[in-house]
Amino acid sequence: MTKSFSTRSPERGDHAFFLGLAEVPGVEILKARFSSHSFSAHSHDAWAFGAVSAGAQDFSPRSGTKHVARAGQLTVIPPGEIHAGHIVGFAACEYATLYIPDALLRSFADNAELPMLDTGIQVVADSIISAQFTQFVTTAAAVTVTELSLHFAWNMLLERLLRLFGALRIRKPAESLRAPELTRSMQLLQRNWAHSLTLNELAAAAQMSPAYFCRQFSKAYGLSPHRFQIVLRERSAYANAGIQCGCIHGATQRFNPRIKLIHTRIGS
Repeated sequence: MTKSFSTRSPERGDHAFFLGLAEVPGVEILKARFSSHSFSAHSHDAWAFGAVSAGAQDFSPRSGTKHVARAGQLTVIPPGEIHAGHIVGFAACEYATLYIPDALLRSFADNAELPMLDTGIQVVADSIISAQFTQFVTTAAAVTVTELSLHFAWNMLLERLLRLFGALRIRKPAESLRAPELTRSMQLLQRNWAHSLTLNELAAAAQMSPAYFCRQFSKAYGLSPHRFQIVLRERSAYANAGIQCGCIHGATQRFNPRIKLIHTRIGS
């Protein structure tokens, strides 16, 4: 393994560590336990697979939608899919996450003769695979683990994840909503992230009324146009400063260049 980041809050029993796997280049791991925390809206360049071993966490980026994962359940979040995260209930949440580059996942799927995933954010209950997922992360973090045993466990786990989520064959629900008109507005936002574009300007690019545009944009991308501007601005600011948050409290680029933006509050 390649240890990258860790943090602890002994008074609550909270802890987190983040590492890159030297044995599987490009793959990164987050394992954490929090009694109280929240992540603001962000996205990843990689596929994020997760397993909750205790408590519950909601990944929804805004009110009105629910993606709650509980103990014994697994999650998948595609690259670029905006999500957030906060503890549900009063019990501490323990979870593990694997960040897998799209090219690596596609290559594995091809070699295993399995279909590539075609899904949005999903939560699936499978206590057996969830336990195997958590065990793999724990094993991968061990100093004594051998490369051969890790590769064997990795191949088994990844194949099971592809079969589990591949069986859903659920296309991203927002894809059908992302009409060319909305794409033009999104491109305008991305080109002008440093400028404060008005709702009227964005609606005009989509050739929609401001009110209708705002509703359609929120349905398609999970955030309002204004909130999306903020995410883009903060993300670009981190990149330009040479800092892309990797984990708790905003780690430097060497910790995780694939996490676009994360703000974390512990004990709030």
